[in-house]
Amino acid sequence: MKPLDIPRNAKLHPADMTLQWETTLAKTILKYAHEQGYRGKAQLPTWRFKAAKKIVRPAFAPGDLATIIKGMTAWIREVPIDDAKALHARNGA
Repeated sequence: MKPLDIPRNAKLHPADMTLQWETTLAKTILKYAHEQGYRGKAQLPTWRFKAAKKIVRPAFAPGDLATIIKGMTAWIREVPIDDAKALHARNGA
């Protein structure tokens, strides 16, 4: 793979939240290594990455939520009565 060949679903510049999550993961791993004594007496990093902006998926409108719940209920009821395995999978129980 060439240096600029990236997977289809990847972006050249990751989103701020992706960087924040990866930073949090790295610091968690470093903390674990520190607690186990793998890092010697080196101080844990105190820096952090703060996302510049948060992109949050908007909430469902009450009417949309009702439509989703009705559709999910109908989907569960579509399973034949004798197919217990599929019914269990669709119920999430």
